[in-house]
Amino acid sequence: MATGADFSGAILRTLQWEDRRVLCRSIAAAYCDIDPTGPNRALIDRARIPHAACDDGLLLYGNDAVRYHQTFGRPLCPLLQGGSVSQTDVVPRQLLAVATESILPPPRHEGEICAFCSTSALSLGDVPAELAAEAAAPLSGDANDRFFAKIIELSGYTPVRLSVPQATLLAAGAAHGFNGVVVTARPDRLELSVCQLARELLHIAVTPPRRTDAAAEGNAVGTGADAAEATDASQSAPHRSDHSLLEPTTVREAFGVDEAALLDGLDGLIAAAADRIRTGGLARSVRGTLPLIVHGLSTPHDVLQDRLEALLREFEWPLACETLLFADDPHTVVRGALIAATLEETTRGQQTAAA
Repeated sequence: MATGADFSGAILRTLQWEDRRVLCRSIAAAYCDIDPTGPNRALIDRARIPHAACDDGLLLYGNDAVRYHQTFGRPLCPLLQGGSVSQTDVVPRQLLAVATESILPPPRHEGEICAFCSTSALSLGDVPAELAAEAAAPLSGDANDRFFAKIIELSGYTPVRLSVPQATLLAAGAAHGFNGVVVTARPDRLELSVCQLARELLHIAVTPPRRTDAAAEGNAVGTGADAAEATDASQSAPHRSDHSLLEPTTVREAFGVDEAALLDGLDGLIAAAADRIRTGGLARSVRGTLPLIVHGLSTPHDVLQDRLEALLREFEWPLACETLLFADDPHTVVRGALIAATLEETTRGQQTAAA
């Protein structure tokens, strides 16, 4: 019995084995404010929609906030500001804690393993992508990890943290022996890991290039500015009745995620990783060809393949990569976290039995 959790993207997800089936719980990592005195307040009370009341406002969070945004055009604000847990703004921090607790099922036994992914241990900061690549800091010192680990621990679990690329490999790399080079994208972070037998030999992260000032002024994500431009753009997009909130597209569009900026950030990511592999002598310890697994980008596969192949040639990629795999399932990361939790639970059970 184990549980996996993905707290790294626009949708927070947990996955748990239950009666020979896998049960997924999810909630959008977003909130919006509404007029506390208008008729909408009466509608919310009558429908018993969960909300948070402030001194001078009313906040909806999670999937209800997304629906309200789609219906009434109120701008969405992210619970993960700039991809990270806010250290100064108490409102999104408290709402994020409530949203996280709402999708964590009760553990079946005390100390049940819950493997989770949050954003990279690196701070976003204001460093351009070409200068921001660094090896990940120790996970125990990251504020994001401490925040989610504490909530998981208070819920009765034993938290185990793994990176987004590592979880992606566990979910999509079984056919290749859990070996591979994994590139993952989140709205505010690109990460690359080189793994053998599911163990990370290298982990690199970069901040995508910043938008122009004009684009940033029209986007409310993490800025508190007027979000009219982003809201108008999401309203003008054709509504898809078959769209599910399990897909991150709704929130990504409302938040104005810049896919072009993420693609531009691939240059710095591949360049930094290639340099680190050469200078660290990693190429000598990695044998055979590795698959290149990509997750989190919505660019058409043929375009993305041409872009990645060109970058690997440009920066003289030192590892042999022949197969390009696209892990497009939005549940990829949380599935990988569940696999990691199951393996950890099994290992600890065997150790206990042996003792």
